[in-house]
Amino acid sequence: MGRTTNGSHLIMHHRFAPFVCFILLAACRTPREESAPPRLLPVGLTFDYSALEPGLEILQGSSAALGRLVTTPGAQYILRRQRKMTGHRPDPHRFFSSLFQRLRGRPGIVDGVRHNRIIATAAVSGSRRLVSEVLQYLPAEFRFTGSLYFTVGYDIGTALSPDASLNLAHPKFLANPREIPYYIMHELHHVGYMRYHPMPDLHNLGTARRLLGLIRYATHLEGMGVYTPWAERRRNGDLKDPDYRVLGDPALRKKKVEAFFRNLRRLEEMGDRALPGAEVGKILEEMSGTGRLWYIAGAHMAEAIAKDLGLPALRRLVIRGPDAFFKVYFATLGQETISLNASQPQRGKEDYGVLVDDGGRIVLPGPIVFADPLGKILTEPSRQVLRALVPFLRESLKTAGIEIDVHYTGPRGVSAALAPQLRYAACRRRGQTVRNFLMGLGLPGAALQVKEYGDTMPMVPHGVPGAHRRNDRVELRLVSRRP
Repeated sequence: MGRTTNGSHLIMHHRFAPFVCFILLAACRTPREESAPPRLLPVGLTFDYSALEPGLEILQGSSAALGRLVTTPGAQYILRRQRKMTGHRPDPHRFFSSLFQRLRGRPGIVDGVRHNRIIATAAVSGSRRLVSEVLQYLPAEFRFTGSLYFTVGYDIGTALSPDASLNLAHPKFLANPREIPYYIMHELHHVGYMRYHPMPDLHNLGTARRLLGLIRYATHLEGMGVYTPWAERRRNGDLKDPDYRVLGDPALRKKKVEAFFRNLRRLEEMGDRALPGAEVGKILEEMSGTGRLWYIAGAHMAEAIAKDLGLPALRRLVIRGPDAFFKVYFATLGQETISLNASQPQRGKEDYGVLVDDGGRIVLPGPIVFADPLGKILTEPSRQVLRALVPFLRESLKTAGIEIDVHYTGPRGVSAALAPQLRYAACRRRGQTVRNFLMGLGLPGAALQVKEYGDTMPMVPHGVPGAHRRNDRVELRLVSRRP
């Protein structure tokens, strides 16, 4: 079952088109002997090799090993996953007999799998580092709890959260075992993503709208899967995989991304129109098969968001899901999204993952701090906070203005007569620094108004020790536009 192209994936047997491919895996246990119980690692993940030895014995001609194989946790996971994909649980003996029949006789497969087990063991022996790399691309509160089953012959990699499997007999790994650690990272991210957004219904893709929804989901899922190990691949010089070769070639990347969005626009225009099975198959082949469009376009979108708004914004979008992923990507380009109507800023609720209180004040994920006493230079963390807000602010400007409220209780050690003048001048400088930075990110200056409050609106009484640390602040507020 499955393809031999890049990326572990989930294959849906559509009644007309024989595939839909995703990359879905999980991760992290230690290798063990078949008779030993799996050992839970501090990272919250376990690795299970129980299906490997019986599988290798079957490849070597043992019929008795099939009975032992079907009782292993790895085989039971595969059967659960197959039931999810097809809607019915297959007969275990018949299913695995058919699976291994296709593998028997392949030259070097047994030795190759044994070698790949060594590679996989080495990769997961440093699971703390591996998991920490992946967690950089998942929401801060997420933790892994599942198992990664190393198997023989089933797809390249699959996921059914919180568990997953990786096929060490896949031709891709037999040809280049160095890919195994990157696929673990790739699939670990899928398991995290699926915690927030379970696999959609794959059995009914007969209309353009349903197919469009699946493509959006897969683009966010697979794009993040490709993006997650990209930095590690760069560090190690492992960029020969076809997806990364395309991403590294500006002309090829542009061509693929344009083709992806042409397909999406065409589906959007079709609305609820029924699609023949042949047309569904053709689109899916371009998106997931030989075209690899949703892998490449999704990684391109993830990179664009991370560069423009910062990695924290990209991580939060894992919670928000595919519609927000598309919306924020288009917002970074200053464009509207496909079939995503602009929502009005909601007071007291989240929009783009941003909370606005009942007074219109935007609840910032971190303080706005200046790197110099004059307030002319923002610290890099403050820049990241503001970058992450840009999609929300662009959308909000359709119906509201943005007020930059600056509060400053200094300077200290000057005369009472001079202090107010200096205080408001400092507020103006700080507010103008924030305004200029937001304008540099593409927001129109006419919609950004600076207000200086000096020390007139303290959060804590001025006499409290250290009060200035709370009272000196910059706030952003949504305000009604003047007629």
